Amino acid sequence: AGSADPVGAIQELTGGRGVDVSFEVIGRPEVIVQAFLAVRRGGKAVVVGVAPAAAMVSLPGFLLPLAEKSLVGSLYGSADMARDVPRLLALYRAGKLKLDELVTRRFTLGEVHEAFAALEGGEVARGVITF
Repeated sequence: AGSADPVGAIQELTGGRGVDVSFEVIGRPEVIVQAFLAVRRGGKAVVVGVAPAAAMVSLPGFLLPLAEKSLVGSLYGSADMARDVPRLLALYRAGKLKLDELVTRRFTLGEVHEAFAALEGGEVARGVITF
């Protein structure tokens, strides 16, 4: 966080190798590219964040076959929602799944427009709208 060149920082930390797996979770095309560039030869970049519908992602095409890198999308981690949501909810209620610590800001339903503006402006990453 805070690095002007996150890919360079990752390369430096890994001795030029790159990471095995990277996750992009905010849906910004430039971060998807960074996640892809940060993985090692044979590594996998997983895109969880949803980019705007019109957004395009440009990658150096030669790296796909030559570096054997993979770029994959993940929708809820391929979860079975009918099975997994009740399990996760039970873990949360039992205090075994810490979610509250991940919330960066809470908004009331009346602040929904402010919440979307804060998200779009990059002011909040994990906001929650409470009812």
